[in-house]
Amino acid sequence: MSINKGITIGIMLACIALVAISIFFAIDPPVRPIIREPFDYVQIDRVLHNGVDVTDRFDHDALVELLASTMSQRAGVFGTFFIDDVLWEINLHHGGLIHILLSRPDAVQELNYWYVSADMPGYRILEPQVLADALSQMMGE
Repeated sequence: MSINKGITIGIMLACIALVAISIFFAIDPPVRPIIREPFDYVQIDRVLHNGVDVTDRFDHDALVELLASTMSQRAGVFGTFFIDDVLWEINLHHGGLIHILLSRPDAVQELNYWYVSADMPGYRILEPQVLADALSQMMGE
């Protein structure tokens, strides 16, 4: 095989790879629930409302069902936030630690994400007000 033919094939393969990568990143991220089955291994560690621990005011199974029905979409890595902007914070284990943040309606920065690690892509909660209202109702507010 001649050098020119090898270079041509290499350039073609690089172009194909670039097109494939472009298509991958152009497609909308998949929509998924916050937690997925099996639910036997979900452990709710902490639920904070306005910074106050209200974990004991929630029925475990009802909260798991709510989170399993709440849809989200991959959003990428997000930056720092003001703790005063957090209305709800939920930490749970389900095949690893999951952090859920819902911001106040008047927040400086909209949070409404869940993530497993600060340096990994997070997921934007698609209907954060519906989730916040359901949490308030479950808590008896």
